[in-house]
Amino acid sequence: MDVEKQRFLPAVTPADKQKLPALVEQIDALGSRTRLPLIDLALPALQRLDAVPLKQLLTNIDWLIKADGKVTLFEYLLRELVRKRLQPHTTAHVTYTRFDQLAGSLQLLLSMLIHYTSQDAVPQQKLFQSFAAPLLPNGRQLIPLERCSLSALTQSLTQVRALTPLLKKTLLDTCADIILADGKVQVEEAELLRLICLLADCPVPPLTETP
Repeated sequence: MDVEKQRFLPAVTPADKQKLPALVEQIDALGSRTRLPLIDLALPALQRLDAVPLKQLLTNIDWLIKADGKVTLFEYLLRELVRKRLQPHTTAHVTYTRFDQLAGSLQLLLSMLIHYTSQDAVPQQKLFQSFAAPLLPNGRQLIPLERCSLSALTQSLTQVRALTPLLKKTLLDTCADIILADGKVQVEEAELLRLICLLADCPVPPLTETP
């Protein structure tokens, strides 16, 4: 984000704000592939924060994400992951043993993933019919992007966490197949899949590009 805007960060001391430009430059130099690994490295230390600094940290994360006036799918999932790790809840109990029990949630999750990985309306429909439709009851269609709500995605991922391990694996393998459908994997797509898997409490399926 704009370094100038960072000086308006809430709950950060003036001395720390002065360090931000150099820190941002160092992180940018490492490249986009390091974003999630860096967060993984930082989380154990952040989990030891007391309640007040933890609240300040989460406030700053929300402020940074919203500073440009929009929230991307990646930013949203990243925020949910950090909140989940820093404010852990009990492990989800298996509640769903069939995909049709949470068809709406799966339809939303897969539709959002398809919109993110493909910009062309025709391939989007083909992706949905090839990969999403087999998991859903007959008649389910690709949800238009304007109806894909990030707030609804929270409930969807909560329900996905309560699937049986075998069904979760099948679903996340399908997510990987959607990403791999064009024969290449963008860094952002791999990060997105990893975030979805972490929020679903499921191992990340391999992403092997077509030679």
